[in-house]
Amino acid sequence: MLKRLCSLTILLVLLSGLAFALQPISVERNVGGAVEPGNTVQVKLRMKFVGEKPSGIIVTEYPPEGWEVTGTIPAATMFEGRVSWLLYGENVKDSELVYELKAPPSAAAAQFLNGSWETLSASDFIVGDSVVNIAEKEEQATPQAETKKDESASAKTPPAQAQNNTAIYIGAAVIVLLLILIAVALKKKK
Repeated sequence: MLKRLCSLTILLVLLSGLAFALQPISVERNVGGAVEPGNTVQVKLRMKFVGEKPSGIIVTEYPPEGWEVTGTIPAATMFEGRVSWLLYGENVKDSELVYELKAPPSAAAAQFLNGSWETLSASDFIVGDSVVNIAEKEEQATPQAETKKDESASAKTPPAQAQNNTAIYIGAAVIVLLLILIAVALKKKK
């Protein structure tokens, strides 16, 4: 009996480790390349779902300050410096959300993108490309131009993103519960 209980415990611990490895929802950002000041770049957010899909999801992007979102597919809500898609029902599926991002005419340095997704039971940050680079215009090489080029290449650091530790907490609770069940089973055996 004890051997069977130990085997079952090992199996459950391995399965709970598998739960840590599987990310049931992912949203990955792909930036279409460098953009010249005053022009637009296409940003794609690819959503993937593993297993049962949630009833709804909210995906939010925070464009860099001074940059403009000129269009979205599907239609999104733009409010207070953010772009949000609310998807539910049949629209919750593996798909892409697309938006056009226009750089200001004065853009000189790469900018960081920040976004997140959330459902009723989970949330996380959008992964993938996190920088929109500024395309360099053809200039004659002068010492002053080289200095400006070096200054624009050193973009500010990306905003800090808090980690979502929900899966760790759930896994730890499962392991503690398993240990309690083992202790109870061993006491009953005595």
